[in-house]
Amino acid sequence: MERALAIRRQTLGAGHPTIPWSLGILGDFARDAGDLRLAETYFREALELRRVPDRDVDLRRAETALDLAEVLSELGDAGDVEALLTEAETVLPTSEDDSEVELRTRITELRRRSR
Repeated sequence: MERALAIRRQTLGAGHPTIPWSLGILGDFARDAGDLRLAETYFREALELRRVPDRDVDLRRAETALDLAEVLSELGDAGDVEALLTEAETVLPTSEDDSEVELRTRITELRRRSR
C-alpha cells in the first residue's frame, strides 16, 4: 500500500483526492497492527490534505479528524483530542445518513471516555 501511495503521489500529484484516502487506509492498517505512532503520522497527513479552506462541510475530513483523535486518545495524548472532536463536529454534514450518525456516536463516545 505504501508503494501504491508513492506511485499515486508521483503520477497524480500530492493534491489528488486519492492521496488522503490512501493515507487513511494506511492509518487504519497501522492502528490495527498496534503501531499507533505510525497511524498518527498517516492520519495527521491525511487530515492536513483534507483541510480545504472553501469547504465548510466534509464527511471525510470529519472522519479523519475523529480517527486521529481516537489514536491520540489511545496513546494517552489528550492534548489535541477535544480540538479534533470539535473540528469533526464542525465539518460533519447535518443529514441523518447512517455514516454521519455513526460518526456522531463515535464522537460522543470518545468525548465521554476522555473525561
